Amino acid sequence: MASPNIREMLDSVVMITNHVGGTGTGFFVARRLPLGGCQIFVITNKHVFHSNPSERDTMPMVFLDVSFEESDGTRRKEKVEIGLGGKSRSRLREHPNSDIDVMAMDITEIGRAH
Repeated sequence: MASPNIREMLDSVVMITNHVGGTGTGFFVARRLPLGGCQIFVITNKHVFHSNPSERDTMPMVFLDVSFEESDGTRRKEKVEIGLGGKSRSRLREHPNSDIDVMAMDITEIGRAH
């Protein structure tokens, strides 16, 4: 299966599965950088990763199931594992207000690889 390009990613919705089987959805956004290029994020809810903040802090990984529409109208899916341990922890950005259930996950490196 061919890997998605950035345009395909931005035009799709993603299903997110956490390491204990919980699921939710998210969408992709890109932010242009002043010196060229862009950052790619998945936007979702904090509770998709886990409702408990301390559990979110120790999650080892999540899986993204991305569905793409081909030019002929058919759909294809791709599953991507995103590591969250060690330095990868910095890819998560939670809204600072604990009452606002929004977070972003920086997947720029993964998007470049695809």
